[in-house]
Amino acid sequence: MTNPENISEVITLWSDQTNCAQSTGKGLLDHFNHEEAGNVLLSSFIPYGGGFMSGNVCGAVSGTLAAMSYILSKKNSSIKEIFQLTSQMKEKFANEFGSINCIEIISPFLDLKNVDMENLNMESLMMANPDILESEVYKTCTSCVNKAAIIAKELIEKSA
Repeated sequence: MTNPENISEVITLWSDQTNCAQSTGKGLLDHFNHEEAGNVLLSSFIPYGGGFMSGNVCGAVSGTLAAMSYILSKKNSSIKEIFQLTSQMKEKFANEFGSINCIEIISPFLDLKNVDMENLNMESLMMANPDILESEVYKTCTSCVNKAAIIAKELIEKSA
């Protein structure tokens, strides 16, 4: 059963196997009726999934921040308000998942003994964890995508 808080546009994109950054960014932009910007983000954010494909900042966070900034700018929010709201988004996300960094969020569910952590990339993670899409990692990523979008939606709706 779908959580009623979830944003259907985000869920649809994620289930269509777009990456976490694309799903949250385009999904939020579509939800707030900025489909054209969402299409630009969809093609622009291909390398943003998996923490820029290197385990850095979670793609769900990156996509969400991009969408929030655009939507809030269109609502004529000040730069100060955009910084405050995006900072709140990162803080709430980190409180939920312990970090905003992909590798820190998913590493408890990965076999890292065969991964070169100094040259970390998503390809090496997937090779070391071939069942990654049927694992707790994927479930965790799904939670990250959903929660990032929900947090952003709430903050956008509360903005001036």
